[in-house]
Amino acid sequence: MGIVALQMGLAATPGRAQTSDPQPADSATIAPAAPTDGAPAPVDIVQKRLDFLTSKLGLSEPQQVQILPILKEEELKEEAAFNNQNASSEAATREVRKTARQQISPYLTPEQRETFAHLAPFVKVF
Repeated sequence: MGIVALQMGLAATPGRAQTSDPQPADSATIAPAAPTDGAPAPVDIVQKRLDFLTSKLGLSEPQQVQILPILKEEELKEEAAFNNQNASSEAATREVRKTARQQISPYLTPEQRETFAHLAPFVKVF
């Protein structure tokens, strides 16, 4: 299991406490439960975004560690904008994504930045 999975609180078997350890499980060994409405849990969305960026940009593990908090913050802000559901929520979501792109960019190599710039307009999550 990589550093990123550990930082996100994901266990080897997401959604379950590890039963081989008789001590009580803590938040580092249990993944948060998915929402009951069928929507993916925010951790799932963040991990999918990080996995996508890693596959498309070839992110190193240190880059993943640096970018992960940005993606977490982006998801929380997008969820707040979505829950607000007024006329400005779409504009707020666009602004959150733009800010996240700007925060991620310094952690990328010049080649990765170029690829990232081409990905952003076509991928809804960025």
